[in-house]
Amino acid sequence: NSSFKGTKGSVTITPIDKLPTIIAIDDGSWKAPIYNNKHIQVEQMTVIEALNTYGPNRNKIYPNNEKDKETRLLVLCSWMPPGQDWTANFRQSFLYGRDDKIEEGLAEEYILIGESDNGTCGHNWYTWGNRDFYPDAVENGAEELPLAPYLKDGYSRVELEELSFLQFSRFDCKRSSESKTWSFRRG
Repeated sequence: NSSFKGTKGSVTITPIDKLPTIIAIDDGSWKAPIYNNKHIQVEQMTVIEALNTYGPNRNKIYPNNEKDKETRLLVLCSWMPPGQDWTANFRQSFLYGRDDKIEEGLAEEYILIGESDNGTCGHNWYTWGNRDFYPDAVENGAEELPLAPYLKDGYSRVELEELSFLQFSRFDCKRSSESKTWSFRRG
């Protein structure tokens, strides 16, 4: 196992110490079959159970205010159910260090796959920050809206256009492609 890095015209091969562990989770709420075989291992648990089981240890105090470099969390979430928001759990504050009490989101990055900003996947405001669906704006006609939840928590949103181009959903056709891939990165 190795990775490539370097400048134009020269390539350095650097060994990778440890490959990431990929864990497939499904809570079973869609009633889709979960197949158990040696090639496809899916653990049936909720988002919160998965974050508590596989995320960084939120109760551990790290020496010198340095995070555990062994446990980094990247969440890949596809087709979040309509009206639900799991991203607040991905961004939940993670406290480490003794003196400075550094806080940051639990996941370094989360990637959402599915239709965005229209209510088909996730919650229009809490997941996507769609200002037209901010609860007070709809109910009370609020003039000044707060930052989208992901921005407030220190994440930026970037469409992964190369991946969006390759995916499709049941409503896609030659003239319309609704399914997208978005990265929400901390920092």
